[in-house]
Amino acid sequence: MRWRRRRDGLKSWKPAEPPVVITEGMEVGGKLVLSRPAILNGAISGHVTATESLVVGEHATVNADISAASVVVRGIVFGSITASREIELAPSAMVRGTIQAPSIVIHPGAYFEGACHMVPGRQTGAGTGIH
Repeated sequence: MRWRRRRDGLKSWKPAEPPVVITEGMEVGGKLVLSRPAILNGAISGHVTATESLVVGEHATVNADISAASVVVRGIVFGSITASREIELAPSAMVRGTIQAPSIVIHPGAYFEGACHMVPGRQTGAGTGIH
């Protein structure tokens, strides 16, 4: 998966295959296991596990624990987020819970209430992972 910077400064990807998309108006509950990049824009509850990147869209409300390679949050998340690479909270994000990753980016305007843990892991680029 290749990451690129968008004009607004947020990261996005150019996937080799189309992502899984849960659209606005859809409700999913239980254990959601994803093996491809995914975009969530609906209402999700339970637990979400993704082996690749996960985007919580602006219209999403997630009441679940999330585990993925990298996570970009643009919507609402109530629960813990764990990523093996990076977590990014966009200006429109609202997160209540614990976030844990080697690299954490919180953009101005994002709302975050909870605990933040930076754990050793694969770093992208130079530096400590603090942006």
